Amino acid sequence: MCFNDDYWESNCLSTALSRTGEALLTLDIDLDSQYAFNWLSGLESIFPRVETLYLTGLPVRFSHDGNSADNAFPNLRKLGVTAKFDALDLERQPDGIPTLDWNMMLSIIRSSAPPHELTLTHDFGDCHIPREDIFLNPSALPFSLGELTKLTLRAGCLIAMAPLLRACPFLSTLSLFNVDLHGGMPLPDDNMITLPSLQSLNLSGSDIYNVLWHLQCPQLRHLTATSSHSLSPFDLQGIVSRSQCVLQTLDIHIPYYPWDLDKRGRSSHEEIWRNILPLLSCLETLTLRLGRGYITSILPQLTKPHAFPLLSSLIARFDENAFSNVLWPGAEATTRDDAENALERFFSACIYKADGGVLSTLDVQFGYSLYVQDQDQNDINLLRQNSRLLVQMHRWKGEGVHIRASHVKPTHGFHYSNEDLV
Repeated sequence: MCFNDDYWESNCLSTALSRTGEALLTLDIDLDSQYAFNWLSGLESIFPRVETLYLTGLPVRFSHDGNSADNAFPNLRKLGVTAKFDALDLERQPDGIPTLDWNMMLSIIRSSAPPHELTLTHDFGDCHIPREDIFLNPSALPFSLGELTKLTLRAGCLIAMAPLLRACPFLSTLSLFNVDLHGGMPLPDDNMITLPSLQSLNLSGSDIYNVLWHLQCPQLRHLTATSSHSLSPFDLQGIVSRSQCVLQTLDIHIPYYPWDLDKRGRSSHEEIWRNILPLLSCLETLTLRLGRGYITSILPQLTKPHAFPLLSSLIARFDENAFSNVLWPGAEATTRDDAENALERFFSACIYKADGGVLSTLDVQFGYSLYVQDQDQNDINLLRQNSRLLVQMHRWKGEGVHIRASHVKPTHGFHYSNEDLV
């Protein structure tokens, strides 16, 4: 909502606040609004009740708040700041000062309680901000980072944000979305970013494999990397080995990279997967998002009896190309029977435990490529109801495994629906 000095808007604000009683508030302000310079200076009376604060705007908007001395948030626990830029804004940027000065932007807050959650977002569109034009000095921030447990960075340069990461000793959850190196020189090996308390790491973006090689997380328990530009097995082995961590949850999309095989050789690729298995022996939940060529080329490397002795939940997601007969150059031609057999062996290895028990939950979803059309335009389900895999799923279900198996069926236009298989 937008507030200025008009009577009716002030009255609406007073009425809304009176209805909240003494509850803590969430304040979301767009500083690029036509009333931007009135918002903070006119709301000082509610700052003590603000628990969550979101601020969005051009960096210059933050520096033009003339009453920042009154901007105290004693109960602030969650802070999100978004810096907006476009090409014209960059052209107008004065020489000699950082394009993005996080300290200047965050100084709009005079003081606050130590936040528990912090989100910093670069909303620059297609504009590129060089590493040297991003500035952040954690020791000069208007609040302490001593209680920060959750940090989210959306876009930007990892190297520029390294001082912030190192200044958060109790950080337990880190999310990096489209964060990259921005062409900056990698950190030397003896200057890694060590996050001693980090337990959960969420990654997404085209450069996450480079970003990951700069992180060391000895307490890491949960790793999520689900974007289409995800981790190769070499990257996964790197972070787990380097951190010497004990993963409990892994949610990962690993596309099939034939150029990886060409560069390193198939035997090397298979050896990496064999080396990874012991590092994942404490997994309790495993989510695999599998693409074209992966099922019969890589999945067998994970198929060993009792490789995941503590696993209770296995989730498998197959995209629309997973069973495609049209493979990338360098991939081995396979049949759907080959894929079904590989899946059955992998699932079976995960389901049956050394102590005679079984896996608690198996959740499988197939992409819409399970359907093709015959010459009369009728849908044909290529994973037949009498297929060996589905027969086995029914058997596992009778043995006590909670199974959910479905596939995505095209309906009309670009719409799809889930249809149960078991």
